[in-house]
Amino acid sequence: MTPPSNALLAGDAPSHGGADISYAPGPTPAVAAVAPASKEKPPAKAKERYVYLDAMKGLMILWGIPVHACVVSHSKFFKLVSDISNCVRMEAFFMISGFLTYMLVKRYGAGTIMRKRTVAVGLPLLSVVALLNPFTNWLILKYKGGAAVPGLKDFFTGQIPPELYHADITWGWHLHIWFLVVLLTLASMSGPIMTAIDRALAWSRPRLARLPDEVLLFLVALVAIGCVVAARIGYEAAVKPYTHESFHYLLRMVGYYFGFFALGMAMYASPRVLGIFTRCHWIQLFVSCGLLWAARLWKSGFAEGSHSIAKKMAELVNLAAEAYLAVIAVAVLFTFFRRFCSGTGRTMWLSPMHWVQLVASGVMLFAVTGLQGTLPAALAPGLLLGAQGYFFVMVCLVIFGLFEHFSKDPGKVMHFIVESAFCVYLFHYLVIYLCASWLRNFIGDDFTLSFLVTLGTTAVTMLIYEYAVRRNGVLRCLFLGKLPKREKAKA
Repeated sequence: MTPPSNALLAGDAPSHGGADISYAPGPTPAVAAVAPASKEKPPAKAKERYVYLDAMKGLMILWGIPVHACVVSHSKFFKLVSDISNCVRMEAFFMISGFLTYMLVKRYGAGTIMRKRTVAVGLPLLSVVALLNPFTNWLILKYKGGAAVPGLKDFFTGQIPPELYHADITWGWHLHIWFLVVLLTLASMSGPIMTAIDRALAWSRPRLARLPDEVLLFLVALVAIGCVVAARIGYEAAVKPYTHESFHYLLRMVGYYFGFFALGMAMYASPRVLGIFTRCHWIQLFVSCGLLWAARLWKSGFAEGSHSIAKKMAELVNLAAEAYLAVIAVAVLFTFFRRFCSGTGRTMWLSPMHWVQLVASGVMLFAVTGLQGTLPAALAPGLLLGAQGYFFVMVCLVIFGLFEHFSKDPGKVMHFIVESAFCVYLFHYLVIYLCASWLRNFIGDDFTLSFLVTLGTTAVTMLIYEYAVRRNGVLRCLFLGKLPKREKAKA
């Protein structure tokens, strides 16, 4: 069987934009000291494969589908899935992206990588914005705005009622593709960031070598928090007042994810930092959760329209707490995937009990849903959320076990997941609303609707990749950024 051609991690130069920077939308054991920088190259990893990054990449893509499927219903469970994602998923993406950017620039040079990346990411970005997002925006408005939404022809000619611009509906030109703009912006700054990281590591090596790992992780988190807070202050003071509101979100995200992107670069440059991020740090995880809870409690104490200094301080403290939790939670993700999907051994067998519990969780969910009317009002919501969580966790455990199985000897399934990931993400937002618009005519339960939309979107987008995009040269160019290869002239 053909192994997954992770263009970011194998010896060849990257081949297309999606897997290239956005999902690569995942790192080796720790060593004793911080890696040398500047004049000394990072550890020789040119031909080393990070097999668990393939699994992490594929699962993170699939996680993005239920995250966005929560917007088509009012399911509390899928809202919880989205809330957890907001704490760590995109932060992990940008850290992985920084890691891979450092690796590729060291291997091929900044100019080569930036040229390839501009084409490989820029073409899909423009294609989605021009070809998919307009129709997706109309579907979003139709799904949530009802009769007030104009027909497709009127919508594309700009005949949109003014009230839709002020309605509580999220729509806009970039939708889910904002991260590609942010990644291209951060990648264009990779040279200065790498220089600063190399110098910082060279300075810190003799000074921080004796520090315990927990202390070093806290210092690393403080640097990331400092970048996040400083970027937000700079955005509010010097960027937001002078730019159009349609670019506010993108510019704010560039500042927020800058620190995580740089931290990912430091993970590749320093084996010790990488080692720290492949171990769980439970004490700091609990502390960060407590700090975020306290920060949100403080922030919620202010009135909605208040603009006091105290409220702005509370917002900054909340932002810092979110960044701290994200850094620690990313370490948990890296640890999990390195353990279960490293390809170094089978650490998770799919025993018959996994399948029994998967069936049992489905039966339990069906039973609790059917008994909602007879259960005590105080217990019913918690029991339903628990049953939904049990079912979802068992599905994830089975998927993790399959990932481990295929990652040990990467085969066709893992190869397909990795290769289709970028295309799946490009099309999934459109397909979510197509599926939801059809399924809501037959399904009234919020959890069932979002669950079936998730499954249907996953299947349809993978089929789009396999039978349309992958097999057609024009579509490969538009949505994968793969230009036709020029035939070499015969001698």
